[in-house]
Amino acid sequence: MRPKVYLFILSFLLLNSLNTYSQISLLDAQFFQNRYLANPAMAGLDGGLRVNLGYRNQWSNVPGAPIDQNFTMDYRRDKVGTGLSVINARAGEISHTKMYGTYSYAIQVNKGSKLHFGMNLGVQTVNFDTQNIIGDPNDRNITNFNDRKALIDGDFGFGYTSDRFSIDGAVYNLKSQFSKDNGDLNLGTDFNLFYVGTSYSIPMAEWRINTKLAYRNIKNYTDIVDIGAEVRTSNNKLGFTGMYHTNKSSTFGISYLHKNEWQFLGMYNNAQSPISNYVLGTFELALQVSVQNLFNKKK
Repeated sequence: MRPKVYLFILSFLLLNSLNTYSQISLLDAQFFQNRYLANPAMAGLDGGLRVNLGYRNQWSNVPGAPIDQNFTMDYRRDKVGTGLSVINARAGEISHTKMYGTYSYAIQVNKGSKLHFGMNLGVQTVNFDTQNIIGDPNDRNITNFNDRKALIDGDFGFGYTSDRFSIDGAVYNLKSQFSKDNGDLNLGTDFNLFYVGTSYSIPMAEWRINTKLAYRNIKNYTDIVDIGAEVRTSNNKLGFTGMYHTNKSSTFGISYLHKNEWQFLGMYNNAQSPISNYVLGTFELALQVSVQNLFNKKK
């Protein structure tokens, strides 16, 4: 078998691993820092314009291990929120990119509480990078792989928020779930079908505790429950996060908020128990910038 064929098969196997792991293990920043990642209804939740950058490195001691990068931008004015989400997941020489636009709408229920609805609509693509290929980059198998059409898909989200309590949920990959026509794009066998999360904030004299309980329904995989909390100092500058996931993994993180202008988050998720003896865990970094607060400061 020629080297290029070995490389293609290896990358294809990495792609399936990427789809399974990335779709099941959502970005940890979604739980407290950037809820828009998990639910389109949360676009513009905090008002003004916010920009988020994220990076996740999985199994860093494995050659060609998955790396995720994400960019989100969301904005709210009055009742209407809009957003843009770009997520790129790469394993070996294969990358999976999702780019969605978002529309959300908030309805005032009473003082301090709102109902939220939102929709993502966009495209997903999968590509093989031929720059580092060993062999003929014009091989028909690779050409056919890259010639596949993009998949147009979307997500739907809803939520209820108040001063202390919130509950929200989302249904993902609507076309993939309810239509057999997914074009030529292979999304893998395992991906999240829907997500529901609830949170409650407990103010204290020196600290503020934000709790989280979430449930994820996953195609061809055991459903996952996420439970944990974020503890923040009274001035809101420092936050400490701990989460337990019923797929036998845990997440720990720390965040720093600077003058309500930008927030930096670092998180570590230990590897799932079946592979913990062979790979390192997952490291995730995220940066959130409140453009509106920066602009007001300059004024």
